[in-house]
Amino acid sequence: MVIPCGSHGLRPVTCFSQVVTSPQRVISFIDGFNLYHAISTLRRPELKWTDLRALSRVFLKSHSEELVGVYYFSAYAEHVTEAKQKRTI
Repeated sequence: MVIPCGSHGLRPVTCFSQVVTSPQRVISFIDGFNLYHAISTLRRPELKWTDLRALSRVFLKSHSEELVGVYYFSAYAEHVTEAKQKRTI
C-alpha cells in the first residue's frame, strides 16, 4: 500500500511512504504419486528431475509470499512388481 505525502491537494513527485509487511510464509506439499503418474501419462520422463522448489516458487504471489519449505510425499507402489521397482531405481 502506497500513501502519497503532502497536503492541501498538492501532488508531490518523489515523496512516498510505503507500508512494509513481512511476507507470508508458504510451504509446498507435493503429492509424488500423482506427479509421477502425470509425468508418465505425458510420456515426458525428463520431468522426473523437475526442480520442485523452483516449481513451487512459480505459484507464489510475487513479494507477498516466501517459500520456506517443500515436502514430497508418496505412497508405496504396491501395484508394481518388486523386479520392476529394482529396475527403476
